[in-house]
Amino acid sequence: MSKKIIIAICVAILALSVSFSACHKEEEVTTTTEIAKRYDTLEEIERKLDFSIKVPKDIRVEAYQIYRENAIQVIFDGGYIRKEKTNNQDATYSTETETQAENKSESTTETLALGENQVTFTLTDDAVSKATWTSGDYSYTLGFLFGENKDVAIQYIDEIE
Repeated sequence: MSKKIIIAICVAILALSVSFSACHKEEEVTTTTEIAKRYDTLEEIERKLDFSIKVPKDIRVEAYQIYRENAIQVIFDGGYIRKEKTNNQDATYSTETETQAENKSESTTETLALGENQVTFTLTDDAVSKATWTSGDYSYTLGFLFGENKDVAIQYIDEIE
């Protein structure tokens, strides 16, 4: 009789821990979605933030987002483009945080003058994983999930406004 009680208690504890784990995962998803809110059109974001972004014509856009409440982020197949006002403290924090994370990996940086802009490329195995620059009142980030040829990245940068 006591073995049945012990087994019933173990099953109850297991069920409670599984349900607690599921509740905890929902909280994580909620927190993540607050960082980047998705919109149906780029025009909605541009009206809300009161600035616009021009992206390269040949990318396949997957999503438009407001990132950290004040940046336009365009997700495309294999990467993202982000534009935010340079006087924004969150912009500085997010760029520094990303750079610190990259510095822990096996990457190098290289800065090139492209037109009037100084563009900093983060390279991993000679492929561009990220490019950052400032133009006027805005800072830009172009990120590639799997790395990209530098010439392609430069072509994209030339088209982004």
